[in-house]
Amino acid sequence: MIDMLMNQTDYLATIQEIKAEIKKAQYKATVKVNNELLLLYYHIGQAINRHKAWGDTFIEHLFRDLWLEYPDAKGYSVRNL
Repeated sequence: MIDMLMNQTDYLATIQEIKAEIKKAQYKATVKVNNELLLLYYHIGQAINRHKAWGDTFIEHLFRDLWLEYPDAKGYSVRNL
């Protein structure tokens, strides 16, 4: 009964509209996440720069502590830091 009420053209247009909205929301979410990550990396860099007198040992300890707290996180290797 419901199928008889749906116009196939209208249905397909509605599906396309919903898909477009999903893609738009996904894109906006990605942009926001990337922005937040850039800010995070900037703040981490500032903290490292403030303590550059501590030398490479600081970076190594920071890496280990971050890895212990966030073992699945990527991008916080000694080299990246």
